[in-house]
Order: sequence, then C-alpha cells, then structure tokens
Amino acid sequence: MRQLTSPAYRMAGSIAVRFNEGLLARFSRTIPFRQLAARPKRCKFTRMESLPLTNRARLLTRDRSVLIVIDLQERLAPAIEGIAPVLSNAKRLMLAAERLSVPVLVTEQYPAGLGHTVADLQDAVGPARILEKTAFGALADPVVEEACREQAQAGRSDFVILGTEAHVCVLQTAMQILAQGWRLAVVEDACGSRRAADKSAALERLQSAGAQRVTTEMVLFEWLERAATPEFRELLPLIRDA
Repeated sequence: MRQLTSPAYRMAGSIAVRFNEGLLARFSRTIPFRQLAARPKRCKFTRMESLPLTNRARLLTRDRSVLIVIDLQERLAPAIEGIAPVLSNAKRLMLAAERLSVPVLVTEQYPAGLGHTVADLQDAVGPARILEKTAFGALADPVVEEACREQAQAGRSDFVILGTEAHVCVLQTAMQILAQGWRLAVVEDACGSRRAADKSAALERLQSAGAQRVTTEMVLFEWLERAATPEFRELLPLIRDA
C-alpha cells in the first residue's frame, strides 16, 4: 500500500488526469457533451399494414389482373425447347381470361420476320389486343406501354406474363413492369427459351427482382376463387383434361 501512495505514483496519477482532461476538452469541442449524453433513439419498425398492398402477400384476382402473352409466334415457336406444354398452358390461360373478363394483351416481335401468333392460339385470342413491336422489352414501345398503363390506371395492376423467350422479351418486359411499381406474376410453365439454362436463369433473376413465380393452375384457381360456380364448371375441362 505504501507503493500506491508514494510521491512518484501521485505524480504519475496527476499527469494521467491532466492528459485525460485535455483529451476530453478536445473531444467535446468536436461533439457537444449534450449530444454525447443524449439517449439513443429507439429503432422504429414498419407495421405490416402500413406497407403498400403490392408488397404484401395476396392472391391474384380476376378483377385486378391483366394477361400478357409475349411473342408466341409461328417462326419462333419451333426453336423453343418444350414448346408443346408452353403453347397448351398459354391457350388454357387465354381461354380462361376470355371467360372471366380478364384483359389480354398479345405482343408480336417483328412479325414480318417471325410471323404472327401461332395458329393454335388464334381462336383463343378472342378480343385480345395484338400489339406489334420491335423492342425486346415491350414497354419500350409506346403503344405497349400505353396499353399497360391504361390497365393499371383502371385498377388492373397485377400483370400475369407468359411467352417466349423467357430470357429475352419476357424478362425485359417483366423488368419494365416491375420498374413501374406494378405487381408481376410470371407463369413459368407457360414460358420457354431455346435453352433450358436460359429459362432457369431468367426465372431466378425475375424472382430476385420481385416477381412471383406461378404455374398455370395457380393462376386458374386464384382467378376462379371457388367451386360450385358457373365459371368453375365451364372451365373445369381446362384443369381436368390438361
């Protein structure tokens, strides 16, 4: 204990105190003491109900949906891997959309070179609006962009997209839709590319960007909502005979 009270120790302690006081004075000139002493603010968490509806989990409905069919054309279709189920599922959704009054927009990429929509889908087109384009991302064409915006302004901001090629025109159009803040569901069993790896990469990228990956039957059942309705009985063959 005598060592702790020795003159040398008292001198060392005095020097340390003056040194620390100097540091404190210099530090306080940079950051006011009241700011240092202030209690940290509590983190604020956003309640789920305050998030925009487009960011919350909900089912597709026929009243809010638009079906976009991308470039299922005569001269492109034969080059697509697994084109048969793509065309079959596209037709099922187009027929259901017509029966349930869901608007359908059909795009054709440079039809002078790639031909028009495949013959098997011509009967299913019905009142669909066919829009010619040259841009890979359809919304880069003012006519397509205007048609989509009209639907969104009318309360239909859930875009259900399908077609070819998944990694080119479908992907670029879908990304443009997401960039507008609209909700997007990509029908993966009604999309195709020339190579399976390209389709897989496109679907993964779209999911990462905020798109929902769905199947044809997911869309059909969500649009129908319930059984024991005239619409369900009429469209049941599209499910039963697939």
